[in-house]
Amino acid sequence: MMADNEKGKWRVLSSQYLIRKPWLTARVDKLELPDGRIMPEYYVLEHCFVATGVEKVSEQHFDEHECLTVHLLDRGEVFKHMNDGSMVQSLMLAPLWRYFCECKL
Repeated sequence: MMADNEKGKWRVLSSQYLIRKPWLTARVDKLELPDGRIMPEYYVLEHCFVATGVEKVSEQHFDEHECLTVHLLDRGEVFKHMNDGSMVQSLMLAPLWRYFCECKL
């Protein structure tokens, strides 16, 4: 019998990593839904996170094909960009929205 705290949860039956790189990790899970149905393919992207309290401590060291610029923004600036449409990549926005929902602005 399922414990009360387990009711309504999806259960992972198996996981297989499709790619594991420092900048991207993706896997496919086989899930059992709360009603017993099996979802054979549920894709998950993992390396979404929010770093707080960071400061630049050294110059950047790029990989051979890497070209990027770091912008350090305060919370208000980040929230503005999230709302004005200048940030559109869901992998950036998802952890930021979660952060702002869980923390007071």
